[in-house]
Amino acid sequence: MNKYAKKYYKKVYKAFPQHSQNEKQYLQHFKEIIEDIECQSYDDYVDILGQPYDIAWSYYKHIDYSLMIEKLKTQRLIQKFIVSILVFIALLTLWVSYLKYVEFQSYQNDYYYTDTYIS
Repeated sequence: MNKYAKKYYKKVYKAFPQHSQNEKQYLQHFKEIIEDIECQSYDDYVDILGQPYDIAWSYYKHIDYSLMIEKLKTQRLIQKFIVSILVFIALLTLWVSYLKYVEFQSYQNDYYYTDTYIS
């Protein structure tokens, strides 16, 4: 695979917003196709195969929409779960900090300081 093919494949790879198992298989097959084609410039690959975003668009245009919607729902659920965990940790940290502050205030009030002069 020459440097132009690598550059083209890299741009096609980046054009895919997600890289699940199906996308990885498609990209692996697409990489094999690119390796079979010998071109002298990046523009030759674009002329033969099309723009990288067109490759990604044609892939998503031909897959089952229910699969894509299910993946998006799963991704959104995972994001909500992570945000919930982070909010819980933040609230727990604030609560523990408040308890430590109250404990510190009670210790500070319990001790009386006297001035002792040594002559």
